[in-house]
Amino acid sequence: MLRNDLKKGLLNYLYSIGGRFIARDYGGELYLYDEKPERSMLSFMAQNYYRESMECVEELFDEVKWQNSPLDIGEELGIVDWSKVPDNTPVYVRRGEHDIWKVRHFTQYNPEKARPFICYWGGLSKNTAANIEPGVPIVTAWEECRLTLEEKSND
Repeated sequence: MLRNDLKKGLLNYLYSIGGRFIARDYGGELYLYDEKPERSMLSFMAQNYYRESMECVEELFDEVKWQNSPLDIGEELGIVDWSKVPDNTPVYVRRGEHDIWKVRHFTQYNPEKARPFICYWGGLSKNTAANIEPGVPIVTAWEECRLTLEEKSND
């Protein structure tokens, strides 16, 4: 169990400093990338070429092989990149920890706001919101948001 705790702690740290993917090159060396790298002849390369050797912790990541896709750190930790969640995705939202979770349809994410999760109002979806008369609000903002179990299982 200690190994898994160490691995999860390390992944959280790597994510906090901007690491997003881990990949192993053809020669067996493990590297950290800040964006999803593409396979080249003998290694993985990222567009901005950021990579950091992870030689001292290679044993923690035995499952990362040259033949596999790079390990997505955010996915491994269950972190949602809200900027990539599609419009109209069903989600649970609430205004704070004492509020109950409500089902809504996600439309956008604005990290600059105190309530960054924007959803269609009152259970509307993208399709039903299109039928609301002009001038009537069709979105509302929320403090907390999580994907429904159905959305998590489809990832």
